[in-house]
Amino acid sequence: MPISCFLISEALDVYGRFVSMECSNIDKHRTERIKKYCCVRLFSAIEDLKGYGEIQVRHTTFTGESTWYIEVPEDVVGGNNLILFCPWCGSKLPDKPLE
Repeated sequence: MPISCFLISEALDVYGRFVSMECSNIDKHRTERIKKYCCVRLFSAIEDLKGYGEIQVRHTTFTGESTWYIEVPEDVVGGNNLILFCPWCGSKLPDKPLE
């Protein structure tokens, strides 16, 4: 593909538009997964191996409650940061991870 179908559909999803195009099944699946998240940046931070700009958002159960946190590398002082809202768009995070 000359330009990644994923990148095109990602940009279109951000603005709520969709254009039919020839994409691989992987790109189509990824586009459908992105639509379940509040924004593309949170999707990347949760689902991409390297996160969004090296920022990784994770989910765990902490003291019996569903908890989201930003995973901080071990060499950074301060540890992980608990979050309730998306760091990029401000939407409230779901009570459990998306399936």
